[in-house]
Amino acid sequence: MGPDMTMGDKKPDNPFPIVGIGASAGGLHSLECFLEALPKNFDFAVVFIQHLSPAHKSLMPEILRSKWRDHEFIEIEDGIHLVPGRIYLCPPAIEVRIREGAFRIIARPDEHIHFPIDEFLVSLAEDAAERTAGPIRQQPALDELQSVIQLSQETLLEEYAPAAVTIDQNYNILYHNGPTKRYLNQPRGAPTRNLLELIPENLRSRIRGAIYKVTMEAGPFSIRTSSGGDEGQKRQVSIRVSKIKDNLFLIVFSEKEGPPSGASSEYLETVCVEETAVRQLEIELSATRQELQTTIEQLKSLNEELQSSNEELQAANEELETSREELQSLNEELITVNAQLQSKVEEQEETNNDLNNFLSSTNIPTIFLDHRFRVKRYTPAITKLIKLIPADVGRQIIDMSQELLGPDFIADAQSVLENLVGVKKEIMINSDWYVRTALPYRTHDNRIEGVVVTYNNVTELKRAEERSSYLASFPQLNSNPVVEIDSSGKVTFCNPAAMETLESLGMDKGDVDAFLPPDLTAALRDWDKRNETTLYREIIIKDRVYGETIQLVPLFDVARIYANNITERKKSEESVQQRTAELERVNRELESFIYSASHDLRAPLRTISGFADIVAKRYAGQLDEKGSDYLLRICKGTARMSRIIDDLLHLSKVSRQEIQRKSVDLTEMASSIIADLREADPGRQVEAVIQKGLVVHADPGLMEVTLSNLLGNAWKFTSKTENARIEFGTFEQDGKTVFFLRDNGAGFEQKYAERMFWPFHRLHIASDFDGTGIGLAIVERVIHRHGGKIWAEGEAGKGTTIRFKLD
Repeated sequence: MGPDMTMGDKKPDNPFPIVGIGASAGGLHSLECFLEALPKNFDFAVVFIQHLSPAHKSLMPEILRSKWRDHEFIEIEDGIHLVPGRIYLCPPAIEVRIREGAFRIIARPDEHIHFPIDEFLVSLAEDAAERTAGPIRQQPALDELQSVIQLSQETLLEEYAPAAVTIDQNYNILYHNGPTKRYLNQPRGAPTRNLLELIPENLRSRIRGAIYKVTMEAGPFSIRTSSGGDEGQKRQVSIRVSKIKDNLFLIVFSEKEGPPSGASSEYLETVCVEETAVRQLEIELSATRQELQTTIEQLKSLNEELQSSNEELQAANEELETSREELQSLNEELITVNAQLQSKVEEQEETNNDLNNFLSSTNIPTIFLDHRFRVKRYTPAITKLIKLIPADVGRQIIDMSQELLGPDFIADAQSVLENLVGVKKEIMINSDWYVRTALPYRTHDNRIEGVVVTYNNVTELKRAEERSSYLASFPQLNSNPVVEIDSSGKVTFCNPAAMETLESLGMDKGDVDAFLPPDLTAALRDWDKRNETTLYREIIIKDRVYGETIQLVPLFDVARIYANNITERKKSEESVQQRTAELERVNRELESFIYSASHDLRAPLRTISGFADIVAKRYAGQLDEKGSDYLLRICKGTARMSRIIDDLLHLSKVSRQEIQRKSVDLTEMASSIIADLREADPGRQVEAVIQKGLVVHADPGLMEVTLSNLLGNAWKFTSKTENARIEFGTFEQDGKTVFFLRDNGAGFEQKYAERMFWPFHRLHIASDFDGTGIGLAIVERVIHRHGGKIWAEGEAGKGTTIRFKLD
């Protein structure tokens, strides 16, 4: 291979001649003769093919390079494109073909007879027929009888076959036989193969008409004319035109006997006119008429288009004149809008920080579930009961251990969704008592989108109640108020603690009825007095709240009330409710902000982008380098801002969109996305391996968003990788199907894996890989909404693997 020839040489844009030289046992004589006459600089390619046994070593390269040092000899390799000015040599034991201007090497099977010269010349004729300068073949060493037979056949064809040529649809001569130079003459100047330039001028239109006739009627057509002969005599010539196959025509020249002795030249012309002129003129007129009609229609269409274009140009000119002054104003508005957007982003960040601090600071375990009981959010305090990590957001609570969440957890949550009424229970978890409260999760527009469950530790309170029950036998010593009434509702006893409580509230003994719940009379009336019954009530005396345990004792026909001050506990519950309401308000404000910011910014951005594009097109020649740079920055900035707005809306839409689960063919979806990426970037060579039969029960639209983002990222981050590869498939883990998407692109450091799914957080600089940093946040939101989990693994410079599983 030459010093400047590599496997990456591109196919030349301009066509050039290709000379094929074949040799067999005759040796190198043909090539030597050719090289002696070959100039040092030539603008065509030369290919030398020779028959040689596979076991034979070819000494041809060494011989040629030592004898002709001024030329470059290149041994043929697979994939090399032909370049003018070079000589290519074929090694033994292979067959060489030409396809799309490049060599294709095929191993030569040993069990068949092969003719490498013929194989090469056939492929050369098929690939570059118009650029083939002509094969030079040295006759093989055949026996004498075969040579005589071949020579005889060629002589017979030359002597007795009629003069004929084969042409293509462009009138180029592809083959000729017999004494054609009696009828065809090369013009002065550069040689030509065009039949119309080689025949007399008066026959050109008739030949064209005959070919048109043959094409339309699929039958031969003859032309009769006269031509000058020896000694100035006229001879009558018949030209027969016939169609061989599509776009190939055979033209045969034959001579008839001359006119009668003494006949004038007008006689020949008369005969020709009578037999062919009329038909020829009809054919030519018909073809001309069709061409004129087509031309007229094209001119009409062009005229209409020109008129329309003129009107559009006038309107555009008027708009440009109007927008020149508006552009400056729009630029100022853009600066103002940018400042407003930055302010709103800062407000959003501040609100988000407040929300995170609120969730982190509360000591009340709280968990937020959606309507499918998937984790939406939780406070750090919930980890005292159940181990949750950020990756568990989006997972169904059913898939986790619920032992530490108390009995009937799912049943109570389901009851809240069905009845829209809160459920409160006292439960024991690991020897601690909690008041578990389940309430509907309401949005700003009063939609129910899940359940909020809080756990208020009342262990100390419960122990105090148990202690009060224990001391009930010693009411005088009980530090909590104890009141006893008979079945008629009359107070028969109250302990000192009750009196002290009344005194502390500025009340006297006569106000002891304040400890009686309003519905106690009805409870006594409905009491069957056969079974001991315990009731729980809450009453408010002044500014204090008391939780009361009321025991209906049939043995004594009395009701004993054990009161306990739960004022602080109630305040704590109210604080939780207020914080929950504040959290809901913050969420509503966040969604409202995203929608408002997107809506308010899209119109001015679209206006700025449109007018900037008009200025770039109309005034490109009038702006200096700095002005053009400013305009380009405006276009890039508005485009990036528009993408950020779209991604924000998309993220908000994904969070609110109701999931419609169907059977989704992920294999077909991924293949379609890869096809779109290849069409948008045809210069990339990426190996895409997609597992067959990937079907999942999920929302089709959201899954398309997921795969578009994941495959788009893989395509983008492998753009600087040689032999890029993208693989999409599944594996089993703990009885669950896990999907993975792997690439060998830029990768990342594993310690930043969790940050990949944060909105607007990028692990690569924008100058290396473009993007807004929201795509993976959208993907994570979709997976979590399907009750799934997503995580990433990677290594810098060695690629990334994204894994996810769905519920």
